[in-house]
Amino acid sequence: MKSCSYSIHAILLIVFCLSGNIFAQGESLPMRISLFGGMVFPQGDFGTNSMDKGGYAKTDFGGMIEMSKRLKGKARWVTSISLDANKLDVSAMESQSGNIHITGGSYTTIWAMTGIGLETSSASNIKVYIIVQGGMLISSVPDISYYAENVPIKQTTALGNAFAFGFGGGVIINKINFGLRCYTGEPEYEQTVTYGRYSHTAKDEMRTTVLQLMIGINFL
Repeated sequence: MKSCSYSIHAILLIVFCLSGNIFAQGESLPMRISLFGGMVFPQGDFGTNSMDKGGYAKTDFGGMIEMSKRLKGKARWVTSISLDANKLDVSAMESQSGNIHITGGSYTTIWAMTGIGLETSSASNIKVYIIVQGGMLISSVPDISYYAENVPIKQTTALGNAFAFGFGGGVIINKINFGLRCYTGEPEYEQTVTYGRYSHTAKDEMRTTVLQLMIGINFL
């Protein structure tokens, strides 16, 4: 079921990127493609270690491809796709759960964003920019297993998606791009808890906010 959902969302992402290029075809001006990598810092509930509403997401790594096309003057059309992975803080969960052993993987979040930016040149080889974007968040929550007195309880979660928005900025020195992005969305998930032959399914929402601190290189 998850693989089917991934395929559908992959098609949506391709259409999303192509639409960004179509809307930016007002002038025959060069397009810039940037590849980024860097640190992803969970914010708010997403990174909180709280049994009530915390996501227990740890600081981890992410990557992004961004396409930017100049419209007129200082304005640019900016479309980007980010892929972030944030490990579940299992140690913090175990310390709050007593003698329960817990295993879990990583959150995976895909941010498909597009919007408008402004870019200026403060020197011949230095550019400063800001952007505002909206788009879609696709989020995968790690499956979690709890072992209380050697009795396994497993929690599985289906893919969630939601409208996302964010802003960012950065500095370009020659072809090196130092970028900062802040994205947020609130997906709804369907979670199933299985205990022996019994299972219970419910829906839940979690605000997912990340701060991306990245360094990249510009092409074209």
